[in-house]
Amino acid sequence: MYEINIKSEKKLGFRNPFKGRGPKRNMRGYNWPIIVALTINTIVFIMTMFNPQLIGLFAVNSPSQIPEISWLIANFTHIGIFHFVLNMLCFTVGSEELRYRYYFKQWVLWFLYLGSAFIIGPLLLLFGSAPTVGYSGVVMAFITFGILNKIKGYKFLAGYLIILHVVFIILPLNISVLAHGLGALVGAGLYFYLKGQTRFATYNYLRKKNSKSASSWREKHGKV
Repeated sequence: MYEINIKSEKKLGFRNPFKGRGPKRNMRGYNWPIIVALTINTIVFIMTMFNPQLIGLFAVNSPSQIPEISWLIANFTHIGIFHFVLNMLCFTVGSEELRYRYYFKQWVLWFLYLGSAFIIGPLLLLFGSAPTVGYSGVVMAFITFGILNKIKGYKFLAGYLIILHVVFIILPLNISVLAHGLGALVGAGLYFYLKGQTRFATYNYLRKKNSKSASSWREKHGKV
């Protein structure tokens, strides 16, 4: 749905989001949604590196949290360099492909990379109890969205993440299955919203077309 003529036949891989696309390579050619998301994650990570106590303040459901902003910033907070690099790597590898499909509908990308974080945060406050931070819920949102859209390469990425989750559970490492599940629901919700919107637009178009055809037939045969 909402496919455009610009398609990528390349396999999923790291592509520099700061490198402009298109013949002119002007400012509009940059992938602004991913650049802004990376910038916010990096700034928050640097803040927590200098002051680790901020992690507890930013975390959702933490005893020392700042309720006014924790739901807003928890998804952009990371515990350690490994957590940050892994989340940003999965994000940059998987997000560029969506850009080719939604180049002319960038609000979809803004919603997936930033807006979904502001939905997952309150949901974690509502349904969760353990202190939670990290961008992986957002990553699960756009990966689920890409899988449902049958975008090439996302099945491989999904398989990789499933194996990674199994390894994390076996080790075990402290991951939030709830955050990942909520992220997947947000991505699926956007997919079904766009799908319903497309079906409604198609139905409305066909209804108007049939109505116009019926009116033309009446006029042609002198019927009122």
